[in-house]
Amino acid sequence: SIDAPVRQYLPWFGFQPVPGIGSGLDVSLRHLLSQTSGVSDRDFDDVHASAPDLESAVRSMQAARPTFPAGAKAQYIDSGYQAVALALEGATKLDYADLVSSRILRPLGMDRSSASPAAVADVLTPGSGSFFGMAIPRKPAVPAFGAPSGYMVSTASDMAKYLAYLAGPEKVPRTPVPARYIRTLYEPLVESSPYTYGWRVSGEGADLEASHSGSLEGYSASITLWPGKRAGIVILAPQNDLLQSWLVAPVLVNGAKRIMFEGSSDRPFPTGRLYILLAVAAVVHLLALLLQTGGALNWSRDVRCRVEAAGTNGPLHFARARNWSGIAIRLAIAAFVPLVIGAIFGRRVTWPMAFALEPSLASWLLAAVFFGVMRNVARLAWLRAPR
Repeated sequence: SIDAPVRQYLPWFGFQPVPGIGSGLDVSLRHLLSQTSGVSDRDFDDVHASAPDLESAVRSMQAARPTFPAGAKAQYIDSGYQAVALALEGATKLDYADLVSSRILRPLGMDRSSASPAAVADVLTPGSGSFFGMAIPRKPAVPAFGAPSGYMVSTASDMAKYLAYLAGPEKVPRTPVPARYIRTLYEPLVESSPYTYGWRVSGEGADLEASHSGSLEGYSASITLWPGKRAGIVILAPQNDLLQSWLVAPVLVNGAKRIMFEGSSDRPFPTGRLYILLAVAAVVHLLALLLQTGGALNWSRDVRCRVEAAGTNGPLHFARARNWSGIAIRLAIAAFVPLVIGAIFGRRVTWPMAFALEPSLASWLLAAVFFGVMRNVARLAWLRAPR
């Protein structure tokens, strides 16, 4: 039962106790499936890269501190679905990869899909990141516990079979789940959450839309389903970056949707031009900072000339204050940008994660901070130098 406490399957499951909230003893599988367990990856290291297996990864949640009671608010965390997988292993006595294969993949004829970490590592098509539109080869390390939260491998043809099953389950001879139960996959599990069984659901009736998207090092995927219209779209790409996730994938989904439902679609904006514009802007910006650094001596002479003309040290004090404040602002940017990105995504973000998400913009920003600080330091040094 999804309403049974997780501790019924994992007796040691729980979080750090928080007064007024609890320690996760009342968290059920329903809460994990709807992302309403009370913990999130904003305040907890959801990567736990050193975990050797699925149980170790889930046990690391014992260090998490809940910020809301179970069921109160949706907060995304990959470890929740890893806990669901571990509970399924305990209930069925089957390894998660074998369970997925026997109950879903084989019945649907998805012969080129797998949840086995070893199989995934062996058959992955080489992926890539993007640096201002230029491909950077990338291949992720596949964690032993990753499959329940995203590290599965599949193909476009296999995913088409999966979508066909979800859109018309009564037409599939070997159905993993009876057709009458499929519609429950899109019904809210908890009123406070749009997440249900891995889907993010919006709309009602014929306009109900269930979707999910994500990316990892070198790869991205997006799936959208309209159950009432018996239609769906899946996009698999051996490339990932933030611009692709925010701009390219939604444009492709919307274009495919219009073609299916309206018969045609406008030509999408060529994103290659956007990368070129960003690259030109970055080069111009950084060259300007370098030229200003090289001109620090002349700049300091101009400040001294203004001091002599004014007969007061006011311009000198202003120039120093301006440069010190510039250094402070740039260092603050370097410190707080991951926090701002984390607030936008609702999860904890570090600079390494920012580089993984969008190496182009992250490199530009950090280079601008570095060269901006060097320019201000050079100006301050020449202001202190004797005439």
